[in-house]
Amino acid sequence: MQDPKVTAVVADSVVHKLQECIVGYRISKAEEDCIYLEKLYKERQQEYYVAQKKYADYVDTHDNLILQSVRAEQERLQNDMNLAYQVYSQVANQLQVARAKVQEEKPVFCSDRTCGCTSTCF
Repeated sequence: MQDPKVTAVVADSVVHKLQECIVGYRISKAEEDCIYLEKLYKERQQEYYVAQKKYADYVDTHDNLILQSVRAEQERLQNDMNLAYQVYSQVANQLQVARAKVQEEKPVFCSDRTCGCTSTCF
């Protein structure tokens, strides 16, 4: 374009549109990750609850028995329950990080209009 002002306005418009697209993509990706982790979190929570119930039921029904096989089964169930809890806890942490990332990807509205932006600062 011949006119430098028109060129600057067009370039500025293209930059802002591109920034909006990038921010939109990042937010969309972060939200998809969050939805996936929420589903995974619920599945792992359910697995933990099932393992916890199996362990509790077993201990309740075999509490006064001294057989080694009973102790071995109790230990196996307890290990299963602990492992399920660890996985559940890790997914819960990942979900918290994903939720924070969704917020992080959203642009912050600019309160200082001296920077020259029209709506948001990137």
